[in-house]
Amino acid sequence: MPALQLFGQRTFFAGDDICTFLVLHALFRAFQIAVALSLIGITVFYNHNQEIILLENGMNCTVEGSTEDRMTYIYSSVSIVVAGMSIYLVVPMFHYSRKGTPTEPTLREPLRRLCYFDTTVMNVLRIIVFVLGSRDIKGVMAYCRCISNDISVDTFVEVHESCPRHAGFMTAVITLFCTHIFDACMTILTFLYFTFCHENLFINSQIEFVSSEQRCSICLRCCIGWASIFTCCLFGGDKAVRGDYANFSMLLANYVNGKGILDVTASDISVGLHMLRKVRKRNRLETTNRLVREHSEISKQKVVSSRHGSSDRLSLNDDKNYENKIVVKMSTDGNSVDLVHDNCNSEDTKEEIYDNRARPQNLPEHRQKLEILSSVYTRDVNLINEAAHFMIYAQAAYTVVSYMMENPVTGFVSLQLQMLRNWCVCHFPSRKESIVGDNFWQIQTIAFKALSGLAVKDIVYANFCDTITEIPYIILLDHEWKSVVVTIRGTITLESVLTDMNVAPEALTRLGEECGFDGDGLYCHTGMLASTEWLYRDMKRHGKLNKILAEYEGYKLRIVGHSLGAGIAAILSVLLRPKYPDLRCLAFSPPGCVMSENLADDISTFTTAFVVNDDIVARTSIEGFEELRNSILEMICRIKIPKHMVTKVSKNYDDTTVDGLSEAIDHILYDKDDINDSKFKQEIDEFQKHQIELKEKNKESYIKLCPPGNIIQLFLTADVRQSECITTHNGEEIGQYTARWANRSDFEKINISSHLISDHNTNGVKYKLHELAIGKFGLHPPFKPISDPDREI
Repeated sequence: MPALQLFGQRTFFAGDDICTFLVLHALFRAFQIAVALSLIGITVFYNHNQEIILLENGMNCTVEGSTEDRMTYIYSSVSIVVAGMSIYLVVPMFHYSRKGTPTEPTLREPLRRLCYFDTTVMNVLRIIVFVLGSRDIKGVMAYCRCISNDISVDTFVEVHESCPRHAGFMTAVITLFCTHIFDACMTILTFLYFTFCHENLFINSQIEFVSSEQRCSICLRCCIGWASIFTCCLFGGDKAVRGDYANFSMLLANYVNGKGILDVTASDISVGLHMLRKVRKRNRLETTNRLVREHSEISKQKVVSSRHGSSDRLSLNDDKNYENKIVVKMSTDGNSVDLVHDNCNSEDTKEEIYDNRARPQNLPEHRQKLEILSSVYTRDVNLINEAAHFMIYAQAAYTVVSYMMENPVTGFVSLQLQMLRNWCVCHFPSRKESIVGDNFWQIQTIAFKALSGLAVKDIVYANFCDTITEIPYIILLDHEWKSVVVTIRGTITLESVLTDMNVAPEALTRLGEECGFDGDGLYCHTGMLASTEWLYRDMKRHGKLNKILAEYEGYKLRIVGHSLGAGIAAILSVLLRPKYPDLRCLAFSPPGCVMSENLADDISTFTTAFVVNDDIVARTSIEGFEELRNSILEMICRIKIPKHMVTKVSKNYDDTTVDGLSEAIDHILYDKDDINDSKFKQEIDEFQKHQIELKEKNKESYIKLCPPGNIIQLFLTADVRQSECITTHNGEEIGQYTARWANRSDFEKINISSHLISDHNTNGVKYKLHELAIGKFGLHPPFKPISDPDREI
């Protein structure tokens, strides 16, 4: 949508953005007319007031009074005329501003001429009225000096106090003059903007004092610095302010760099986001319907199995004739999972390596494409059971913050009591050599112990150091699951935010040679890789991981983390995999830019990622934000009705069904193939070509990164906040969340929803996993490993 241009200068708003301003403008002018009319009425009344006439005669102020009255009549009358002309001008401006569409502004062309008239002729008239007002105020002051016999009257307040019998008149004239002072100020600002801020003054200038990258870097440092100040440094910031912002600043500058090609306003972006949300909501409802149909089919299979007297839970090990390993492939549409057999024998039935999307081999052909995880299948139950259990450790890694969020009322007092108990009874300081970076009272260790439910002796090592590269982590023992667990904390301090922002891809060649794998062509997020390398070397330094795994023979290594910790956990599993080939990695809500696709595929046999619904962090990548920008521009380009009508029209349709949303979208948007070849469409094409050129210049910074491993998404199929309850055809409730196998391409688009941030919250992820495990898979806390051999992992 082109911004309104006046005198060759681009304004900050489009022609169809000024409707609200015009309404306010008309109300302001109506107020001026009302005050001016009241001023005339008061003046007429005072001219017939005998008491005031006698006072004027007695003070010899008749001449001043008549002069002031005459000036007041002129001032008020001209004010009424000019304000009336302004209101008369608002009517056609309002009419034309509601014409056309964001990409077809030709119907609003008369609006430009009306704006020229308002900013020239009308502003000159407003200055004249201001001068008349100044002259009237001068006469009022002279009259008040005469009446009060006080020559020191100089201000509005003194004028009002010196003429108590003229209080109504003084209030009216001062109020009217103040409105014209405002008019004069706005006229001067308009003149200055179109004169001294004109872009043509800088066209021939070749001097660029600060580059766009440097401006972005300065803004980022200021944001981090102010965030640190406003949080009283509780979340760090002193090291982050001095960090390196070069790469992220370059990406940010390139993201919005259009060389002045693209002409959009804030309202265009707003309406584009509104329509994109509608389109994405329709897509989510289509996915919900598909999951409901598949859940219904699985329920029917469950009923048939129970009628034949067989177990309602199908095991992967029931049929020993199937010795072929199952390999999983995502279908080309990204909506299902295809299973093929890999002719390799598997003798190890009790210690199966995770092929996370594996499905029972003894199902009919129509059951070989599955998207949802179900309690019917043993492998699915084991995956959800494992995730529900080990998410507790991922949450506990946030220590005090997570504990306070989980116990907002009693958390502080509870921590203090536990601290006193540990110090006075349990001699907690005796384990100080295994705890690094905690404070004197070891409050972080206490909070971790309270959240995880572990005994102190099961915390093998804890490092709570937190800088730009150092990340807190804990090594612990889980005897129920016979596991040694490394849990890594995610983003919580401003230093870890800077780690997140260092998104440039970095090759694993050097670390691959050191750790015993081929890292050529494999890339990771630079910030996460730096933290992973520090963590790897720190574990190598103290050697406690090797020692504890040697001491507890038969225990398996599991690496878990949430958010930033999930990304680091996935990369750490790559470094440790050559030495510990049976390790497992559970990445909860990982960022969408952890590693290159080929590496994500390589680790899918031992890495499972869990993402809740619309979690924005799992979709945070360069490609994700580029897609969001391009989609918004596409939505703007496809709108075929006036912008002010988009919200009104969309409210007329049912946005809770696919059909209702489709009708609204068809009413508001052109089909992709029917988009007019407008000037705005040409600008978009040119802008995208320019973006491609920028990416070609910085190829090394634009290597595609994605989430790690296989991905299970907890998809919202029923919103309990809106009392929704979705049931299948046989009457079985599907539940609030449904676990589904997701394709990585599902996370290349950012979903615009009200819970895109809350879906990432660590406490929320834990509760939703537990709710799913209990309600849909029949599991129970503390989610112990399933003893049935047929249900072993």
